[in-house]
Amino acid sequence: MENRSLDQRDKEILSMVPFIIDRARIDGKVHNTPIVYEKNGKMVEEYPDGTIIVVKEA
Repeated sequence: MENRSLDQRDKEILSMVPFIIDRARIDGKVHNTPIVYEKNGKMVEEYPDGTIIVVKEA
């Protein structure tokens, strides 16, 4: 097992976030379900048609 520093591992994980978000959007469209995430300090639901609804303050 590689002995990488925590900072390097964190950078690798953060570099994958955009791909994870894209995959969540694709899955949401396929299953007609919203994805939930934080945007500007608020929890939001984004629906497959692009509608975004604020769920609550984060």
